Amino acid sequence: MTLEGALQLSDKSRTLYGFRFRGVSFERGLIVPSDKEGAVNTSLSLLPDKHVPGQYVFTIFSTTASTSWTKHCHGKVLPEDTSELQSEFEESVVDVQWSEQRQHYQPLANNDAAEFVDVDDFYDHLHKIGMEYGPMFRNVVSLQAIPSSKTPHGAVIIPDTKSSMPEEFEYPHTMHAATMDTVFHLLLVEFNDGRPVNEAAAPYSISDIFVAAGQPLEAGTSFLGWSIDIQE
Repeated sequence: MTLEGALQLSDKSRTLYGFRFRGVSFERGLIVPSDKEGAVNTSLSLLPDKHVPGQYVFTIFSTTASTSWTKHCHGKVLPEDTSELQSEFEESVVDVQWSEQRQHYQPLANNDAAEFVDVDDFYDHLHKIGMEYGPMFRNVVSLQAIPSSKTPHGAVIIPDTKSSMPEEFEYPHTMHAATMDTVFHLLLVEFNDGRPVNEAAAPYSISDIFVAAGQPLEAGTSFLGWSIDIQE
């Protein structure tokens, strides 16, 4: 929601490189009632940051017919365009960073100690401990864990939500919301020394995360990812 809002406010004369989120806090989950009378109204507030040009301070609220406005999430988002890569040197730095990330991943993918996790059992287990994900949100399609190392890795796909929509209509988006949610499912293995968590857990803050603007959008497209615990 915030990403698409920032996209609408961004300078259309510039080519977007991506979106930088900072200081994001999740205060309360958004619960959508299953009954037909349980409509939920959501509101996104985006205000220019007084200290960083082009950056916005955002807050997400919701309300229902029986509740007052509830604050769910807040943080800052900065749409970054290609003009910020002001030289070939800076572009090469980005390439080096990407190469370094791939170098982190390859040893994990080739680690003989890695154990395959059955993804159906993984989601069934989450359901038993109170974290239910419907068919459109079970998008981890392969998963491996290295016991006691807190470094799971796997593949996440973009779900085919369009086919389930009325008239198969779906608004265009920069990154599918269900895909972004699924990326964090890898954390549910990291939290428990390379094993699925034993009790419900969810991230409550993000210090810094970048989402590239040029994401693939076709249903079934696969992303490779991993999670690692960094002690500071």
